[in-house]
Amino acid sequence: MKNFTHLTNIHKALHLAILLLGFASFAQIQKQFTPRYDTTIRGNMAVIANNVLSRTATGNYNGTGGNHDFNDNVYVDIDSDNTTFNSSSANFSNPEPTLACVTIRKAYLYWAAADKEKDDGSDNQPLWNYNNVKLMLPGASTYSTLVADDVIFRGRNTHFSNDPYICVKDISTLVTALANPYGTYQVANIEAKTGSLTSHGGGNTGTSGGWQIVFVYESPLLSAKNITLFDGYAHVTKTTNNFDIKFSGFKTVTNGPVKANVVMGALEGDRDLFGDMLQIKNVAGNWINLSTTNRPFDNFFNSKITFNGADFTNRNPVSLNTLGFDSAMFSLDNPNNTLITNNQTEATIRLTSNHETYGLYLLGLSVDVWEPSIKPLMLSLNAANTTQNPGDIVPFKFYLKNKGNDDIVDLKIFTTLPPQLSLSSAITLPSGVTYSYNTLTRYLEFKVANGLMNVGLPEILVNLNLQVANACYFLTNDCNLNVPLQFTAEYHGIYNIKKQTTLSSRIINDCEVGDELPTPIVIKQPVANWKTLPKALNRTVECNNSEELATAQSLMPETDTCTFTIKKVSGPFVPSTCGGTYTNTFTFTDACGVNCTTFTQTITVIDTTPPTGTAPDDIYGIQCIDNIPVANIEAVTDEADTCGPVTVTVSDTNNGGLGTTSNPYVVTRTYRLTDACGNYRDLVQKITAVDNTNPTIACPSNSSVNVDNNSCEALATNVNLGTPTASDNCSAVTLTNNAPASFPLGTTTVTWTATDASGNTATCEQTVTVTDNMPPIFVSCAAPVSVTVDTDSCEALATNVNLGTPTASDNCSAVTLTNNAPLSFPLGTTTVTWTATDASGNTATCEQT
Repeated sequence: MKNFTHLTNIHKALHLAILLLGFASFAQIQKQFTPRYDTTIRGNMAVIANNVLSRTATGNYNGTGGNHDFNDNVYVDIDSDNTTFNSSSANFSNPEPTLACVTIRKAYLYWAAADKEKDDGSDNQPLWNYNNVKLMLPGASTYSTLVADDVIFRGRNTHFSNDPYICVKDISTLVTALANPYGTYQVANIEAKTGSLTSHGGGNTGTSGGWQIVFVYESPLLSAKNITLFDGYAHVTKTTNNFDIKFSGFKTVTNGPVKANVVMGALEGDRDLFGDMLQIKNVAGNWINLSTTNRPFDNFFNSKITFNGADFTNRNPVSLNTLGFDSAMFSLDNPNNTLITNNQTEATIRLTSNHETYGLYLLGLSVDVWEPSIKPLMLSLNAANTTQNPGDIVPFKFYLKNKGNDDIVDLKIFTTLPPQLSLSSAITLPSGVTYSYNTLTRYLEFKVANGLMNVGLPEILVNLNLQVANACYFLTNDCNLNVPLQFTAEYHGIYNIKKQTTLSSRIINDCEVGDELPTPIVIKQPVANWKTLPKALNRTVECNNSEELATAQSLMPETDTCTFTIKKVSGPFVPSTCGGTYTNTFTFTDACGVNCTTFTQTITVIDTTPPTGTAPDDIYGIQCIDNIPVANIEAVTDEADTCGPVTVTVSDTNNGGLGTTSNPYVVTRTYRLTDACGNYRDLVQKITAVDNTNPTIACPSNSSVNVDNNSCEALATNVNLGTPTASDNCSAVTLTNNAPASFPLGTTTVTWTATDASGNTATCEQTVTVTDNMPPIFVSCAAPVSVTVDTDSCEALATNVNLGTPTASDNCSAVTLTNNAPLSFPLGTTTVTWTATDASGNTATCEQT
């Protein structure tokens, strides 16, 4: 592991920091410098940059003034995008145009500015976050908004000096994804103070701000370099200076020239102020001022953007005076290896000043080194199938070969297997290669014996079998179906004892450069379905069976694999004409977020049970049929149904009886209790009517009839009997009598009978007396008789007088004839009076002589 800087340990112990920094004042170190990137690679660094504050928005400023000389500096803004408040661009060209196989390994975007708030305390860009930036990549026509991975320092937090801030974003994946990484990079919306700037505590500091992208590239045709990028923030002044950054952990080449390059980024380096210096400790232990064509040793930080010592002009705008923003990459002038020599293992660069103030935030060094290297380390899937099923055994292989210039020792290759994978079985390995695997931590490590990886030895093939987790893992625990697998190799060399790290690659290009990205294992997504067949949980329950309903509601479908949290949505009861339904739905979601088909359960509630209720009591003792009460459904009690309302209807039938004791009138009254499902129960009430009370009757007065005409019979048949007075408790009364068709003379008793509807009777008697007042009529009286006495006895003859018979008649009856004839008629004329008497004693007379 590289020793980072002297400042790395300052946060651990202040007294140690003072020893390591010598004259440095801790107050100027606002953020410790630590490595952002540190590796050994066959490659180098390249930088593009531009400023965001100038004298005009689009013009080039090439004057000699310092940024503190102006109070009206403005944002640079080259685009016509109304969403940006500043913008500038720079072109990145192939840094090694004569070499093949140049690959971008890393790219960091830095943006920095002096951002002291406005005089009224408001933000310079209140609608923009300072740690955001817009980037337009080569070939693009629109910006992407990026958020800083790290805010290295922000002065506003403590109101430090001119309130500088520094942000960094790793844009490696964006750059390496481009078909062509070379071209125009345009950066916008870097918040900064415009106009003028006076630092906290006073002093016309001036505005400053800009951006730079540091590219790390490689090619198998380049020599090995140790590349380290440090970032932090050191505020260097004439009184607080001599800040040292130590680069260590490498070993330069054994012989020949030692080449090195330096990258830096800084704020507040004035064009017109001197005394700011960048130094390196040489082999003899002396501090040597560094300089380039455009950077004098005593004004190294002079508001320029330079590359390899010359002005970097492939940008827009191309201001040669960037007003307080510095970016540089330059080759270290190392005549006869006097600054860095062969087999050297560290180098120290110092920030110092005796007049000018500047703030350094980036310092990088690349230096030729001994390199033990197994790059690229290809990890490949040793199988034809590109997609694996859960539970599959997946064979892998990687080749080990030293491609560096230093023998490799203490080589170990390790990984922590992702939870989707495990080591399948014992591994057969080449001689000298061993492995260990912890099933709990999943840590897998291979060790290679020293001597097997010396320079020039043939490659070693390592095979291993991994097993994909079973289907339930991916369905219930984790649905990462694209599983990255990457091994890390750690080792060092005989000469270069610094630990080297190589990541396995999934792809090695034609230039034998690995992408150092994980090898993906694509796993076919398993599918879980319902084991329970459709409709298998449907149930039909009686509405009054709560236990059966609860049992039906407790049913759950089963899946055909694994155990899931099944979500049940209980549907409400939906009533129907008869009964109703509950519709429950069940779903589960696997770890992939895949929702199963919805399982539906229908519980049908039926009603086959008739309602219950109690009929009214039977009724006896009613006399009159008409007194039978009308039906009253309210008389039904306890009517109930377990499922719904009850409707009561009523109907009557009768036996057709007369309501007598021998034939009572019986009404069968049926109350029908019907529920919503048509189930019914008949409740029967018997109502019996027996009319055993006789009517009452009062006869008319007795009648007397006189026969006073010649037709006795005619008069008798027209006798007016009158009408009895009769009533009954229940019904109308029928009156009858036994009067003869023709009343005889004398007294006749007429019996009247009153009969009610039930046949009960009552009688009374009325007498009718017929009186004949018409006397008989003599049709003719007896004819006169002459008797001659011619016997010896006169009297005797007289007694035998034949009087004859009168003719008499009567209107009503026979006539009795009597006369007053003497027993012996005397001589002479005797008047005999005949009397006709009828049955009623009426008489009539006539005389016979």
